[in-house]
Amino acid sequence: LLALAVWLPMQRYHRGSPVGRVIRELAVINGSFAGTLYSVGEKVRTSKGRKLDDAQCEALCAALLHRIRDYAALTTSGTGTRIRATLAVPYCASGHPGTTDALRVWCYDEPHEDRGFSVLPLEVDGAMAPGAPAAYLKGGLQIIRDIAHLRRTVEGRAVPYRSVLSLAVAAKGNDGRPLAVVNIDADTPNFFDPKHALEEIRPLVSPVVNAIGIVLSSRRKQGEGYGFPR
Repeated sequence: LLALAVWLPMQRYHRGSPVGRVIRELAVINGSFAGTLYSVGEKVRTSKGRKLDDAQCEALCAALLHRIRDYAALTTSGTGTRIRATLAVPYCASGHPGTTDALRVWCYDEPHEDRGFSVLPLEVDGAMAPGAPAAYLKGGLQIIRDIAHLRRTVEGRAVPYRSVLSLAVAAKGNDGRPLAVVNIDADTPNFFDPKHALEEIRPLVSPVVNAIGIVLSSRRKQGEGYGFPR
């Protein structure tokens, strides 16, 4: 993982900016990513039963989300757009035990003042919801070009972003579904072009997304389920 943290981004991203600047910025981000991976290993090794409690898990996920935001910003340098990264986890909105009918934002890349820990239903009006729910249910890279064009906003309220890119972590739970979905949002509409997202952003962030899956796989389960308290 440490080798991939340095080698893969260097090999897959070099267009769009002077090579020297890109390499310098990648070196800083890669160093931070490698340090976070080392922290993950140390936390797991020294924790009780080699399992992470919720506080440890959330702190490590937030650090990895910060790296994802940095990588995404690197590919779009100079746009003036605010970018955030969040982690959405399976959630039971109906209250029926053992049922996952929504995702809930569990942590952010940093404590933004307007963070909302939104609940994202898997279905809206009988159809699969776009973005993070679609990434959770069918995988792949999912993009909401402009949330203002959707029939409803999150929980019926205004949100501080316009476009969203969503990727499910590779690690699966007992139900065969991903343990979480990583979202990168921007306050500019149509910010995530599918070709750019596939060729530039995903190769950079995929190792970090998979590292989040490792963290969640090492999380100590609470009771019989795999709920995430807030």
